[in-house]
Amino acid sequence: MDSVQGTNFPDSPITAKNKIPGNNATTVPYPEYPNWNNKPQYNGSSEDPYQYDTPKKYGDHSEDHNKDRYSSGRHTLRFKVDQFKPNTSIVFGVVSKNQSTDTPIRENPTFYGWADNNAVYLGGDLKYNHNGYKSDFKSGDMYQLLIDCDQEKLRLKNERTDISYELEVDTTKCSLPWQPNVRMTVHNQ
Repeated sequence: MDSVQGTNFPDSPITAKNKIPGNNATTVPYPEYPNWNNKPQYNGSSEDPYQYDTPKKYGDHSEDHNKDRYSSGRHTLRFKVDQFKPNTSIVFGVVSKNQSTDTPIRENPTFYGWADNNAVYLGGDLKYNHNGYKSDFKSGDMYQLLIDCDQEKLRLKNERTDISYELEVDTTKCSLPWQPNVRMTVHNQ
C-alpha cells in the first residue's frame, strides 16, 4: 500500500491470505514468514483461521508481505480486496530486490504489474489496455498473483470473473530475486 501526499489509508487494508483451506498457494504460512519484523494483528475466524491483516501506520510505506523475495520456482499469493471505492487505487506486481518497495511505482524502473484504470507497468513503461487488460476491482474480490521465476512471468487472476492476465518480465529491467509489490491507496476527495 502506498502513502503519498493527499492520501490516507482505508479502515480495512488489503488482506494477504496464507494457507487458506483448499487453496494450493505456495505462500509461506505466518509462523515461517521470512524477514518478519512486527507480528501482524490476527483477524482469523473459524472459517478462515489463517487470515492476518498487516497493521498499518500513516506514512509507513512498507508491507510485510512485500518483503518476500523469490528467485526460483512458482509462487502464488492470494489477496482479498476488503473495500474498494471510486477513489481507491490498487496495484499488483513485483519489483527487483535491488529496488525498494517504498519507491512510487511510476518512479520504479523495475516494477512489473497491473493497476486500476487499465494500467500495466512494464519495467518503467506505462501502457494502457496492454494485452487486453481491463481492471475490474470490486469490494470482496479475491486475486491470485502468480510469480513464476523459472518462466520469468507474472499472472494476475480475478477469482470473481475467472479472468487472468499474463506479463513476461524482462530480467534486464527487473532482475531476480523479485519482491511482491501490492499496494492500495485511498485518495482524498
